[in-house]
Amino acid sequence: MSEFVKKGVVGYKQVPGGQHDPGCSHVILTLEEYESLCQERDWAKKEQQAAQIWADSEVRKAITQGKDNLKRAEDTAKTALEEVGRQLVAAQEEASYQQGLNENLLRICRERANSARKLKPKKEHSGFVVVSSAEKEYRYKAGKNLKTVRLWETVLQSPYSVDFTEEQARRLIMEGLLQEDEDNLCRIEKLGIDEVYQGKYEDLLEHPDDAKRLARQNIMMEQKLRANYRARYWEVTFFHTKALGQVPKDMHR
Repeated sequence: MSEFVKKGVVGYKQVPGGQHDPGCSHVILTLEEYESLCQERDWAKKEQQAAQIWADSEVRKAITQGKDNLKRAEDTAKTALEEVGRQLVAAQEEASYQQGLNENLLRICRERANSARKLKPKKEHSGFVVVSSAEKEYRYKAGKNLKTVRLWETVLQSPYSVDFTEEQARRLIMEGLLQEDEDNLCRIEKLGIDEVYQGKYEDLLEHPDDAKRLARQNIMMEQKLRANYRARYWEVTFFHTKALGQVPKDMHR
């Protein structure tokens, strides 16, 4: 049985209070107790080593598994990216084909419209003709008052039949009017229009810089579509601040 002692001048002396005695400085173990303690220490070391070996093995497994998962993810992503690339190429080819097809169909529609209206040369003619251009009184609101100004209203007939939807006609007409020719002039400029403005006349007056442009530029505004079912073609009507310039002969009816 172990003894709780304190060290004296000539050796160790057992203390009466045991391990809780304030004077206790050492513990004397029996051989059996010492061997048991050493055995527990050795077992603890072995368990610690085994735990470390197991932990190292799990870490290696996790690293290997992580690398495998990363490789699979990279392979999957690569395959998906290649598939997206193939689909993109196919979509681009299809879009290019459809664009060419649409352009061909639009060209045929324009040529037929030109032929029906006896516009020559039917293959090169834009298909846009001036139906009318007249000076009109335009009423607008200035604060709380209504004012009147003289503007010009022009009607252009397009080569697009009323079989086109409003959305299609609007897009095609505006693209056609703003398309530049070999002289870098669009069809609107050939009519003497300097600028296309999306707002109304009164909106121009709200800003001094815009108002100054009214004195020196022919500004087009308030573009509106009209389906002329008698002529069977879409037309665009718009106001502008000055009279048209010298209208090209090929745009006469």
